[in-house]
Amino acid sequence: MDHAATHIKLSYKGAVVDQKLGNLRKQMISNDHSLLANEYYEMLPKLVNSDLYECFKMMPKPAVHHAHLTACATMDMLIELTYKDCVYYSQRANEFHVSEKGCSKEGFIKVNTLRQYWKNSNDFDNFLKQKMLCNPGPEVREDHHVWKGFQFKF
Repeated sequence: MDHAATHIKLSYKGAVVDQKLGNLRKQMISNDHSLLANEYYEMLPKLVNSDLYECFKMMPKPAVHHAHLTACATMDMLIELTYKDCVYYSQRANEFHVSEKGCSKEGFIKVNTLRQYWKNSNDFDNFLKQKMLCNPGPEVREDHHVWKGFQFKF
């Protein structure tokens, strides 16, 4: 299987696992080509019920795994998480921090405290949604040369 970093040398066992996982991936794609083209959430039931996913669930996790929440959670789910009492927000940094031990970072205030200063929770939630959206700034407008090679929808 092709790897993004070609300098990686797998052990024999690693190569065997890589080959098996690669074969499961190829089998999934040959059975349903739409997995490559459709939206993630639309394909999620097929992915979760696949043999490949079962293998991933059984694999040991020797490293810290992470996910980019904006790529794997709906906006409503992210807003729901801000109702937990361990979520802090800095408007200046436009960043969230999550800690049950509190947050002493400068400029970070508990989200539930901030929510109390708004007329209603829905207005505050809509404010947070706008802050969470990945909107291109003025430096990445369509007229910038870097965008000329992309389709208009980008």
